[in-house]
Amino acid sequence: MQKVLDFLKGKKRYIAAVAVGVIAAVQYLGIEVPSWIKLALASVGLQ
Repeated sequence: MQKVLDFLKGKKRYIAAVAVGVIAAVQYLGIEVPSWIKLALASVGLQ
């Protein structure tokens, strides 16, 4: 687990950008993203 945390250190900004980009692309295609996904991302600080 420590290796995973070390790998992700400093990459939170990029993960957040990808997550927001995916949500925006899905919404552009007309698919509504459930609110629980947005809440889950917000709870870990990614949105």
